[in-house]
Amino acid sequence: MSTDTSAIHPAGIEQILAAEQELRPRSSTTRKLLHVARDNPLGTFGLIVIVALLVVGTFGPGLAVSIPFGGPQIVETPRLTSHAYDDIGVGTKNEDPSQAHPFGTDKVGRDMLARVVAGARISMLVGFISVVGGIAIGMLIGIFSGYSGGWVDSVIQRTVDSVIAFPGLVLLLILMSVFKPSMTTVTLVIMLITVFPTIRISRGATLSERNNQYVEAAKSIGASSNRILFRHLAPNILPLGIVLMTTSLGAAILAESALSFLGLGIPEPNPSWGRDISDARNTQPIHVWWALFPGIAISLTVLAFNLLGDAIRDIADPRLRGSR
Repeated sequence: MSTDTSAIHPAGIEQILAAEQELRPRSSTTRKLLHVARDNPLGTFGLIVIVALLVVGTFGPGLAVSIPFGGPQIVETPRLTSHAYDDIGVGTKNEDPSQAHPFGTDKVGRDMLARVVAGARISMLVGFISVVGGIAIGMLIGIFSGYSGGWVDSVIQRTVDSVIAFPGLVLLLILMSVFKPSMTTVTLVIMLITVFPTIRISRGATLSERNNQYVEAAKSIGASSNRILFRHLAPNILPLGIVLMTTSLGAAILAESALSFLGLGIPEPNPSWGRDISDARNTQPIHVWWALFPGIAISLTVLAFNLLGDAIRDIADPRLRGSR
């Protein structure tokens, strides 16, 4: 059955064509996203978990305060300052999970659901700032080192060798024992630890890229070193930085939890998943529920970032994709 378009007003035909042109890119983009999600189900799962954590971290702990105590209500979200989390969900001490406290309470009666949700904000904030800053600084130094070569490259690489010779956790403990524990200190220390491995990886990528023909062509037409670095090399190495960022976020959150577990991380009263586990370990008898839920939060967050990082790596470089 054919449609007679002669009876349609020309203005109506133009509107129909314009609507079709608008819908085509959207449907094409939607199909591409669905195709990527179908080919990377584990990466999609990791992305969903990370988005959920971001939402929880952004709108908590005000959201968490309203859940255990009488249904939805508007609660002002505490700022990340001292004593901001002192009175989150105060109840009976060491209470098991119940309807009023789904995750139970800690040694002073604070609701563990509220602390897990509030801890998500701190962990994600520390992780994102430290990793984004560390990867950006490390890639800039690594690209410059790999492209410059000579004594500049030798000095930078020997410095990197000296730092990464120490195990990461040992170096974290040394630095945190020197400086006063705080959120700023933990963020800067994890950022510093992230910089040096990034320098090594980005320098290796630069060494393989600088011998390509597009770099030689840029040199032949008189392009400056800065133009070659920032207009040619850096954009081609940027996908590597994105992969490093997603895979390093889980390690950064795990490092923050480890420092807090050892008493060198985020100080009280700010909630921390690692410190909650440590406090549960020190109770007699050990309070299993108190440690279980922060431990699940740490494991799920690290797993989600690792799965997303693997998926992005496969998309950025199909040669690394495993058999399906």
